[in-house]
Amino acid sequence: MLRTRLLTAAVLVPIAVCLIWIGGLPFLAFVALLLTIAEVEFCKRDAELAKMYGQKGEIAFGNQIRSYVLHPYRMVKDLRTGVEVGDVDRVMDGDLDNFIEAYLKMQSPK
Repeated sequence: MLRTRLLTAAVLVPIAVCLIWIGGLPFLAFVALLLTIAEVEFCKRDAELAKMYGQKGEIAFGNQIRSYVLHPYRMVKDLRTGVEVGDVDRVMDGDLDNFIEAYLKMQSPK
């Protein structure tokens, strides 16, 4: 929330300074209204983003999506879907189609 307030202030404070310079005190109420409207809009946007991304787990050790084993054998395993690929070099070069298809199949309603 502090980030939102600082961003709102950084955008609208120059406007407020110009309005105060031009009109004096009556424009302070207008500036306060602009700040309030901007904060409400930021809160709406944050709520939409939270709904779009859903529940995110904590970013910590043990919460990884994929496991890359390079020694003593070579394998990549997607821990969400259970897909295992033995060609690590292909995966490291960006061939993630197997993992994407498995995840989409897992997410689709049956």
